[in-house]
Amino acid sequence: MGRFRAGAFLGTAVSGSVLALAIANCAAPTQIIVDVRADRSLCASISTGIAVTTLDHIDTDQLEIYENGCEDGTDRVGTLTITPSGSNDDMVGIRVIGAVNDQDPDACGLPGGPNGEPVWADCILARRRVRFVPGKTVNITVRLTERCVDRYCGGDLECNLGVCVQPEQVQPDGGNRPPEKDGELPIEDADIPDGAPLDAPADVVDNDACARCNGTSCSAGECRVDCNVLDCEDKSYCADGLDCVIECAAADKCKNTRCATNGTCTFNCVGPNGKHCEDIACSAATCNVNCRNAEGTCDGVYVDGGTNVVRCSPTADAKATCNDVECRGGTCTRTCGDGGCGPDTFCAGSCAAWEDAGASN
Repeated sequence: MGRFRAGAFLGTAVSGSVLALAIANCAAPTQIIVDVRADRSLCASISTGIAVTTLDHIDTDQLEIYENGCEDGTDRVGTLTITPSGSNDDMVGIRVIGAVNDQDPDACGLPGGPNGEPVWADCILARRRVRFVPGKTVNITVRLTERCVDRYCGGDLECNLGVCVQPEQVQPDGGNRPPEKDGELPIEDADIPDGAPLDAPADVVDNDACARCNGTSCSAGECRVDCNVLDCEDKSYCADGLDCVIECAAADKCKNTRCATNGTCTFNCVGPNGKHCEDIACSAATCNVNCRNAEGTCDGVYVDGGTNVVRCSPTADAKATCNDVECRGGTCTRTCGDGGCGPDTFCAGSCAAWEDAGASN
């Protein structure tokens, strides 16, 4: 495991004791929290292994932490807290292997191909390179998706959300940052044989911010994403230089939708009848989440921006519109109206304005 201490691999099924510890100790820790998620279609068969090590050994150190399946009814495999045993600004190498269909994560990537190349059948490889920040909690999300099963990108490239990208394009919330310069383009739908060397194409990138909006419209640096028109499930939107507004006015349209930018991300979860924003995530300079009209319309909200505002207006019959809301950094504000918030919540940023915070530190 190198020079780092990794705690137990925990999910919310046992998080009560973890949150109780956080309440008792409000000193700012130096730590990295890794939140591992999987497509729900994989949860029945997935076995996950993790190695926490140095950058030099990210591909070679043995897996030491394991978990089977996902928590009941969720896409969360578990969370892992890593603390330094050496310098509190060290870099950490994290390797996560997801194995499906009775595959053993320890067998993933072993030589076995016709020319001795590594075999990744029924496997997902995810590597992260993260630096400790003294006195801070660094939160990252690793998403193991069906689109990365059997897909080894070669070298340092990562398969993330079904696309081969450079490591620096993978965002803390698990989404992909659009490319910014030549040689950093994602490789869409490439035919990549196991173990083959691979170079990213050096295409010309349009520097206009709106050219990087993958929503329904863009004007004056604002990218609008209408998830009643687009399939937003398991998608990541926005890019640096843009503000994004994501409209989720119909049930089940924004499952696992993510937004990341150095501007503002706004989720409008406002329609009637059903969950509109389920397990959404925001990592932006400013994150706004607006929840109203339907009971449980915001079921699973993760924000770790610089400024985070979650507004939970109760339904007409006084039912909660928000539950399982987490703020993992920055300034955290949650307003609940008169009963708009459910009981499951966690706040690890500046939490003075986290209304009805329940379990916050």
